[in-house]
Amino acid sequence: MTYPHLGLQEWPFRIVPEPEFCDFMADRSALRKEVEDLLSSLENRPTSDIQLIWSWYGAGKTHTVYYLANQCGAQQRRLLPIYTELPREAKGFVDLYRVAIAQIPVERIIDAFFEFTTRPPGKAAFARSLDPDLTSALTQALVGDKPIHVLLTQWLLGNSLPQASHRQLGVGARLNTTEKCSVILAEIVSLLAPRGATTREALQRVIWIIDEVQRVEEFAPSVRRSVLSGIVGVFNRCPTGLTMLMSYTGTPNEDKLPDWITEDLKDRIGLERPMLLPPLRSDEAMILIRELLARFRLPEAQHLGAYYPFEETALEALVTALAKQGDLKPRSIMEVLDASLRHLEPTLRTGAAQAITLSTLKESLTRFPLDWSGTAQRAGRGKRS
Repeated sequence: MTYPHLGLQEWPFRIVPEPEFCDFMADRSALRKEVEDLLSSLENRPTSDIQLIWSWYGAGKTHTVYYLANQCGAQQRRLLPIYTELPREAKGFVDLYRVAIAQIPVERIIDAFFEFTTRPPGKAAFARSLDPDLTSALTQALVGDKPIHVLLTQWLLGNSLPQASHRQLGVGARLNTTEKCSVILAEIVSLLAPRGATTREALQRVIWIIDEVQRVEEFAPSVRRSVLSGIVGVFNRCPTGLTMLMSYTGTPNEDKLPDWITEDLKDRIGLERPMLLPPLRSDEAMILIRELLARFRLPEAQHLGAYYPFEETALEALVTALAKQGDLKPRSIMEVLDASLRHLEPTLRTGAAQAITLSTLKESLTRFPLDWSGTAQRAGRGKRS
C-alpha cells in the first residue's frame, strides 16, 4: 500500500521488525561495516565459532540479526542463516531444536544427504558416519514419495508418531532428549555445510541465529542446563561449517559476559568480543529517521524534503525530549513516530494539514510522558528538510 500524500511507498514505522523490510541499516554505518566484515570473515575460514550481539532493550537487536540474515543471501554468499528465537516457555533444549529444524526445508536436507551418499568415499568432507536413525530416515526419504517426506518432517520436528511410522522410517524412537536432538541438529549442519567441500555451489557455513538468549535467566535451573548444554553439544559436534550467533538484551559490559553464560560456553566463545548496540546520540537519531524515511520515499516525492511529512524542527524537538528521559533508542523513536503519524495521517490525506509541525506533533503525543520544555522556539523556524 502506497501513501502518496505522505510521499511514501510503505508505512515506515514498524515497532516489531519484519524480516523482509530489514534489508538496510538506517544511520549505523559502523554497525553495518561490522556486519559486513563478519560475513566476509565467515566466508573465508572453515572453523566454527560463536558470535555475540549484546544490546540495550529497544536498541535494534532483532533488526540487526534480520539484516545480517538478509545479507547472507546478498552477493551470492554461500551462507545459510537459520533464525530462531528462544521460546519463552521452553522446557529444555528440545523446544529450541524444534524451532531451528522448522526453519530448514526438508527437501534441502534430503538433497544434502543425496550429495553425501553419492560423493566418492574417503574425501575429508564425507569421512564421518552419520547418526544411524538419521541415515535410515533420510535413506527412506530418498526412495520414498510425499507421504514419507511428511513422516520425515514430523519425526525431525520431534512430534509423536505411531510405532508403525517409526518402522517406515527405520528409526528407533521420537526425538525428545537434549542429547539426541543436539546430535541430529549437528549432523544436519554437517550435511548442509560439509567439511572440505570445494564446489562453488556448496554451502560454506550455516549461521544459527539464537535470539533472546537472555531468557535462560528466567528458566528453572534444570531447563537452563538443558538449553545451554544442548547448544554446546551442537557446537562440539561441528568443528567446521557452523557459526552460532547468540543475541541478547541487557546492559552491555565490554569486559564481562553475562552471568548466565556457563564456563564451557565461555570456553567455546573464546576471545570473541560481543557486537554492542548502545542507545543513540541525538545526531544519530536524526540520521536514523532521515534514512528510514528515505528507504520508503516515493521517487516522485523527493522534492518534499528528507523528513516529510514531519518538519525537521519538530523531529529535533522530539529527539531532544526523548534524550532527556534517556530513551533515545530505535524502538522508542519508532513507537512515538508511529503513534503520531497514525493520529495525523487522516489530516494529511484530506489536506487539512500540509506537514506535521511541532505543535501538532505535541498534540498527537499527549499520552507519552515527554518533557518538551525549551522546544517552543524551534516551532517558529518551520524547517522541513
